[in-house]
Amino acid sequence: MHTVLIAIRDPEVRMALAKIVTGSGRKVASVGSCREARRRFPGHEYDVVFAEVREGKGGPWGPATPTCRIAVLVDPPDEVLMDGLLPAGFHARLSTPFDSNEVTELLDGPVSNGHVVPGEKADAVSSPESAEFDGHQMQLLGSAPAMRQLKSRIECMAPAQAPVLIIGETGSGKELVARRLHDLSHRSDGPFVAINCGALSPTLLESQLFGHERGSFTGAKRRHRGVFERAHGGTVFLDEVTEMSVDVQVNLLRVLEQGAFYRTGGEDLVRADFRTVAATSRTPARALSEGRLRPDLYYRLSVLQLEIPPLRERLEDIELLAKAFLAEVVSEEGATKTLTSETLDRLREHTWPGNVRELRNAIHTAYLMSEGREIPPEALPTDFLSDSPEPDPVFHVPMGTSLKEAERELIMRTLHCMDGSKPCAAKKLGISLKTLYNRLNSYPTIRT
Repeated sequence: MHTVLIAIRDPEVRMALAKIVTGSGRKVASVGSCREARRRFPGHEYDVVFAEVREGKGGPWGPATPTCRIAVLVDPPDEVLMDGLLPAGFHARLSTPFDSNEVTELLDGPVSNGHVVPGEKADAVSSPESAEFDGHQMQLLGSAPAMRQLKSRIECMAPAQAPVLIIGETGSGKELVARRLHDLSHRSDGPFVAINCGALSPTLLESQLFGHERGSFTGAKRRHRGVFERAHGGTVFLDEVTEMSVDVQVNLLRVLEQGAFYRTGGEDLVRADFRTVAATSRTPARALSEGRLRPDLYYRLSVLQLEIPPLRERLEDIELLAKAFLAEVVSEEGATKTLTSETLDRLREHTWPGNVRELRNAIHTAYLMSEGREIPPEALPTDFLSDSPEPDPVFHVPMGTSLKEAERELIMRTLHCMDGSKPCAAKKLGISLKTLYNRLNSYPTIRT
């Protein structure tokens, strides 16, 4: 298994590159600085190193780059020239935003005379290190009842070969759950290849899924192995599967049923053995009713189903998650800071439309905006300060109002106060989410 080290300060940039790298079937070790990366050597071997150097002339790498096949410089300053960095062991440069094809060429190409030769396969360099992916992101943190149930279901489903459909809101950790399924499966030694089906045009998505032959279209300078081919012996993760076009869904269904496909422009049938894990931020019923998901593909993908609870439904995990993310930022930035009890209270009061991803970003922002050793509530992003809790509004019912009408008015006002969040409204009303939906469906003018 190829292992790649990413040493980039910005967590967003680091995550974007890590997703492309893991999508090519390689394991990723991720750190926040070159200095921290150097502490990993000697003792570990990496196939490829992506590094962010700001000091010029190799910076903290010194004259000898750690043992690796390729060292790639990410977003160097304009005055830093590759010729000056070659003695330090850098063989190529890469600019953001990342082009997945360019990254893949760098990963696949061997080094010749200090330069990367794209389009050819190099011998793999084995690594004794276990997989890493942005520190705490490899862990499913949480002890709330909903999280304990999710972890239990993952453990039950992981050994199976059947496809799994993961349902969860944006930022809830669908890819993390998919990785956990892979890590606990019999395919854990194989590749985990992920692709976001909603981020690519239909033509490009087909090329990424099934691959293409050299010369099959303008710009196809070499054969490209698609997601399914690269995932042979492992797991394919199809994120936001309901966002792909219906035409691509037809071709996807054929691959899932037959385990074979043709590369674009190719005549040879390619067979691959993989397990499919798909995910969507839409409810399946909604995706089906809107025509975004073919029923036959849905039933093929959802032999097993997992639903990830949104963060607002497991607020008891806020402190655990916040402290874990803070520890991650401290390891990157260096200075130790702590969250005050007032800050933790403020985090528990937030509605979390962005789920765990929003919490992680909020902690990073608060760390950078706080000057002392403690992180006060004022250091949180501005949207946390603007939605501070207000006293519950008084609800007056005029005499003579029917019980049914009073109930309807109470439900609608509560929904309004909860910004339309049905789970939050149900919790506030002291009823189950199913009961709330039943009540709303009984109102002729309300659509859920």
